[in-house]
Amino acid sequence: MSFKEVWERNIWVTTSGMFTTPPMACLLRSTSIDRILYSVDYPYSTTEQGKAFMEELRESGLVTEEGYSKIAFKNAERLLNFNM
Repeated sequence: MSFKEVWERNIWVTTSGMFTTPPMACLLRSTSIDRILYSVDYPYSTTEQGKAFMEELRESGLVTEEGYSKIAFKNAERLLNFNM
């Protein structure tokens, strides 16, 4: 199995500690959007900072509205088998 296959099957990445768009753009080029989760690294980051970043991401053009929803909550629901 290649490194890329191992990465794609086993790794999930969070936005925690990465509240600027340049590292997010890099992450989106190297990782499937289906494996990116919104997260806040409390107490080092606040929920207000996380919310501001997610708003910036939504407006940046880096992701579609569907991609934004995946990062914001859909990927976590799928990972944690949470069905409403």
